[in-house]
Amino acid sequence: MLGEAISDPDKIEEGGSIKGIGLLNIETVLKTEKVRTQTKGKINKLDGFFSNLSGLEYEGYEIHVGETVSSNINWSDGEFRDTNSSDKENKDSSR
Repeated sequence: MLGEAISDPDKIEEGGSIKGIGLLNIETVLKTEKVRTQTKGKINKLDGFFSNLSGLEYEGYEIHVGETVSSNINWSDGEFRDTNSSDKENKDSSR
């Protein structure tokens, strides 16, 4: 809801897409598998209104029925991945 859009191509809820309120540069796509997990991580550098959150660590509980992606973070099936990391660069270069 806080992101740019939520889409439901597999009709998990009612299907279709809806525009989010656009506070975060993320998009969410609902998937068929539901994942519940505890998570923790560190917030990447942010600009603008949320810049004071840059570098903060967080811990919480996630319930995922899909995948949420942005330009520099990715939560997929309960796993946090920093898409700016060298792991991503290594994966991309091996293609």
